[in-house]
Amino acid sequence: MTWGCGGECGEKIMYTPIKYRSVGIARNWTNKPTDRFVCQIAVIKVTLTHHTLMAATKGERTRADIIRQSAALFNRRGYARASMSDITEVTGIKRGGIYNHFGSKDELAVESFQFAAEKLIDGLEQTIDAHDDVRMGLRSIATAFAQVYDEGWTFAGGCPILNTAVETRGQDGALRSAVQEAMAALHELVRTTVADGVARGTIADDVQPAEGATVFISTIEGALLLSALSEDRSHLEHAVAHLHRLIDQWAVPSESEPTS
Repeated sequence: MTWGCGGECGEKIMYTPIKYRSVGIARNWTNKPTDRFVCQIAVIKVTLTHHTLMAATKGERTRADIIRQSAALFNRRGYARASMSDITEVTGIKRGGIYNHFGSKDELAVESFQFAAEKLIDGLEQTIDAHDDVRMGLRSIATAFAQVYDEGWTFAGGCPILNTAVETRGQDGALRSAVQEAMAALHELVRTTVADGVARGTIADDVQPAEGATVFISTIEGALLLSALSEDRSHLEHAVAHLHRLIDQWAVPSESEPTS
């Protein structure tokens, strides 16, 4: 399915459900410090931005609108609590029209979650890529999660990966698989970013990328949960400050610094 970005670039975009499990994230970089590394989350790069997506047909545009509006609804109310009546209300499309595009509410839920997760991860990737220093990129995505809590970045309701992981705990099925794949992709994004810093010599070579990614994600997602439950943002602020200190500690010591 081909889309035009609707912005000045005129780029054509392919929209397809994410396949984290089979593809994952591959980062490629050179030894040249001026080169930008490239992150690809799918075989066909899915670019989800705030640009207006212009579909080739009215049906494709309608389908995309249903996914986008349902993603916001599901993230705010939960997949189980959101009824078909809620979906028809937010989309302005009758039940029969919804089923013209999706075989079931479950199918819509999976594709809506994939859209939301992709939007989150793509935003984090862009935040990282905005910095030449990998450590500054990592600090920035820690800070960016505060915007997730403040409901000013992706969708109202917080982190879609965390929300859906909690809701589908103990369940089987396509939605649970989708959230597992999304969390694996988030972990891989952070892991490869840390590995990039080690390769570039800006992060100490004794830092373990997989371990660092686990600590990073556990800290920030746990703080999001604590802040949401207590309605107290300070938990998230403490977590971000802790991660900033940790990332600073990962720096390669200069020759003038003590090595003890």
